[in-house]
Amino acid sequence: MKLKIIALLLLYIPILTIGQIPRVQKLIDGKPCDTCFVKHDMSFSNILPYVSIGTYSNPQRLSDKLKEFKVNEFTKDEKASYSKFFESHRHIITDSIFRLVFVTENDDKRYWPIRHDYKNYDYKEVEILIEKNNKILNNWQILDKLPPVYGYQLNRFTDGDSKNGISEPWASTHQTDDIHLYYDDIITFTFRKSDTKEIIQTTHIKRILDKPKKFVYYQTQTNSKGIKESLQSFLNDPLNSDFIRNKDTTNSFELRRNNLGVLVFNSLEEGEEIEFTLDKQTGWKSIQKNGKSAFEHKFIILDNEDIPPGTNKTLYLRYKNQPETEIPITIRGVEDLTQTSIFKIIAGFMLASLLFGSWFYFKNKLIKKKLADLNKKNKAIETQLSLLSGQLNPHFLFNSLNAIQGTIMNKDFETANAYISDVASFMRRVMDDGKKEFISLSEELKLEEDYLQLENKRKPFTYTIQISPSITTNAIDFPPLLLQPILENAIRHGLKNEIVNPHIGIKILEKNLDLIFQITDNGKYWDVSKAQNGQGLSLTHKRISIYNEKLDAMKITMDITYQEGTLTRFTFKNWLA
Repeated sequence: MKLKIIALLLLYIPILTIGQIPRVQKLIDGKPCDTCFVKHDMSFSNILPYVSIGTYSNPQRLSDKLKEFKVNEFTKDEKASYSKFFESHRHIITDSIFRLVFVTENDDKRYWPIRHDYKNYDYKEVEILIEKNNKILNNWQILDKLPPVYGYQLNRFTDGDSKNGISEPWASTHQTDDIHLYYDDIITFTFRKSDTKEIIQTTHIKRILDKPKKFVYYQTQTNSKGIKESLQSFLNDPLNSDFIRNKDTTNSFELRRNNLGVLVFNSLEEGEEIEFTLDKQTGWKSIQKNGKSAFEHKFIILDNEDIPPGTNKTLYLRYKNQPETEIPITIRGVEDLTQTSIFKIIAGFMLASLLFGSWFYFKNKLIKKKLADLNKKNKAIETQLSLLSGQLNPHFLFNSLNAIQGTIMNKDFETANAYISDVASFMRRVMDDGKKEFISLSEELKLEEDYLQLENKRKPFTYTIQISPSITTNAIDFPPLLLQPILENAIRHGLKNEIVNPHIGIKILEKNLDLIFQITDNGKYWDVSKAQNGQGLSLTHKRISIYNEKLDAMKITMDITYQEGTLTRFTFKNWLA
């Protein structure tokens, strides 16, 4: 208990801070939020003053990656130039979505707080080209014609001091659309004069896969003097160099009895959040760097309740909303015999051995039995999911063959041949992803959209997919092909031939921690109850039941109703936790 209290004190000691207006504020109901944290960077350019919102550039812990990216820009002779290296307009980021905001107010303070060492350009005479991986994303456009900023407010300070100066919002700002990047994608911004087409500046931004491996691990011994003395000693005593281990060199550590194990993250950027857990089944906890913490670095603290002596535990780390960054850290609990006197060892050896041996035997036997039962249950669930996925593929293939047969009967052989090729390509992806327990939501939506386009060749209809802006689809795990039977029923039963302007709509919403899907069609009423025992819906119900059994805290429900068309509603409880 004492160790836990110390850990809580270290993590949550408050600190008095002077109220400051942030450079960038999120707007809620049109009003700036003083407590909402917004990632931003205000030093991308020394010619054209713009701010990136949604990410930082050039995290210090990735200096080697930045150097590698910048060096590729120069010739052999230029690589020796120190100044050219640091003037390079090449940057790396770790986030997946950002936008550029251009400060376009025309007054003496237009460029504050972004420095300008060169020329001042009239934004009505400057064009921007945005490319992604050498392909045009947005063609040339006058900066002053970009849409105004919404959802955010940029502030400036009259005397240049964010602590004491008077803040006021920029009177005029324009922004690009959100720019989405996968890992290793490169976005290129090119600026030129609109009249002479002279290139003013070219900036390259690359997204890097950044795993939370930059930390120092050390141990510190606790004592029995009380919470105050233990905390005082922990914070001020010199560290034992034998206990310090850097994650860059190893991913396996020890935790001795009556010690605290401390992971110190000293390279986090402001606002970055790391999630950690010793048991994925019980959920993830998180730490975040922010300006209101008592300590500049962030800590994860472990004691013998977390890592009992004689056991091995795996600590999982990842950046929040980025499952791809997960890394495992093995921590072994060990006995430290130097903490026990020889007299105690001799006097209590026989009794302690008997009691501890019996306790450990029965507890270990019970744990092994529980683990064996749990593994058996997990294997049975995975087998059921695999079997159901295998049934889904023939079901879809059967319906596709019927469609191909109809096309051949109409003697449209060219269409039939193209349709067969498309079906084969789609089935290959279905078979690959159907073997997985989860895929990302973005991959699921791509599969379903490919399916709708495939069906659209056989029966004309329109469809829309609407996603709430707060949802990051590539960071959400999702059961593969769960939506396909519902879309298939909407096309087969809801959208009859006599329907005028047949349409299917997919909406993805966020409510608290729940993920909600709404699939609608504008077809006439059909007896949904008869389809409940059909192959497609039957498989969907079975899959949902199995996922619900496997995921205790994350439940899936499905309801089908008729409201001037069929509405199917999926609710994924606690899916965004």
